[in-house]
Amino acid sequence: GATREAWQGAILRAAQTWAQLANVSIGVVPDSGAAFGTAAPPQGSPLFGDIRVGGVPMSGSELAVAVPPDPYFSGSLAGDIFLNTSAALTPSALYSVALHE
Repeated sequence: GATREAWQGAILRAAQTWAQLANVSIGVVPDSGAAFGTAAPPQGSPLFGDIRVGGVPMSGSELAVAVPPDPYFSGSLAGDIFLNTSAALTPSALYSVALHE
């Protein structure tokens, strides 16, 4: 499998692609390690960034899912991305999946 640095690089490259094309600023911030869905505001939480990336096993038909940014229903999960840990993704494929999400 790919190294941690390789998959982090693929995800960061996807975020940077979006930032450049959408003319927005994206940065990496510390994460407290709190569980996904922890009670917190959907944006600006001191516990973690506005978009978190995690992994969970999913069916073979899914590569990833993103939580819609709806503050009334999604809470702090708004904008988070979950990658399928059961899928064998190369860094190149991971870039494409992260870019889509």
